[in-house]
Amino acid sequence: MTGTVDGEEGGRWPMGHGPKEAASPPDPAVVLASLAFSFLLYHSVVALFVHAFRLGESGTARSAYLAYCLVLAPMLAVGAALLARGQGGLRGIGSFSMEERRLWGLGLMGGLLGAAGNLLLFLAVSSGSRLIQGRHLQPTDVATLRHLRGPWLLLAFLSACLVAPFCEELFFRGVLYSSMRRSWGRAAATLISSAVFSLLHLKWEGIPSLFFLGLLFVFLYERSGSLLPGMLAHSLNNILALAIMLSL
Repeated sequence: MTGTVDGEEGGRWPMGHGPKEAASPPDPAVVLASLAFSFLLYHSVVALFVHAFRLGESGTARSAYLAYCLVLAPMLAVGAALLARGQGGLRGIGSFSMEERRLWGLGLMGGLLGAAGNLLLFLAVSSGSRLIQGRHLQPTDVATLRHLRGPWLLLAFLSACLVAPFCEELFFRGVLYSSMRRSWGRAAATLISSAVFSLLHLKWEGIPSLFFLGLLFVFLYERSGSLLPGMLAHSLNNILALAIMLSL
C-alpha cells in the first residue's frame, strides 16, 4: 500500500496503515500496572519452584521456561484481550491477516535485520565490557541453555520462538504501545514501550539489543497495520539467536 494515512494529530504515517485509533483505549498506567503484576507473579512462581523443590541451577532454567509458558505468556495474552475490549477486541489493535506478500516480506526482513542488529549491539557491549572490566560478556541465555536437555530444550525453543513472539507482540505493541501512542504521542510511545520491553527481560547485557528490537517491532507494526509481521520477525530473530547461542 502506498501513499499516506492519517496518524496522530499533527502528522501522517508514511507508506503504512498504523494501528487503529481506539474509541476507548486503556489508560497506559493501567496497562503498565497489569504488566508489572504479570512479571511479578512470574518471578514469584519461578522462585517458588526453585525453593520448594530445592532445585539447582539447571532446575532454575527449567522453572523459568515452564513458568513462562504456564504463567506469564497466558497472562500477557489474556491481559491483552481484556485491555483491548475498548478497542474492539484483539482485532481492533491490528490486523491478523498475512494475505499480502509484502507482510511476509516485512516480517522476514525484520527478523534478519533484528538478528543482525541484535548481534552487532551485543558485540559492541561485550567489547566495551572488555575495555572497562577486562573480560567479555556472555549472553545470559548461553549458560541457561547449557543446562537443558531433551524435552526441556524443546520447551525452551517453543517458549522463545513461538509462545513469546505471539504473546509479547500482542501485549507490548498491540496494547502497551497503542495505549501510549494515543495518550502520549508516537515518539514517546515508541521510546517508552521499547524501554519497558528491554528492561523487563532482566538481561542487562542485552538492554541495547532489546531496545533496538522494540523499536524495530514498533516500526513493523506501524508500517503494516498488523501485528503478524512483528510476530514473524520476533520469532525469526529468536530462532537465529538460539542457534548462535547453542553453537557457542
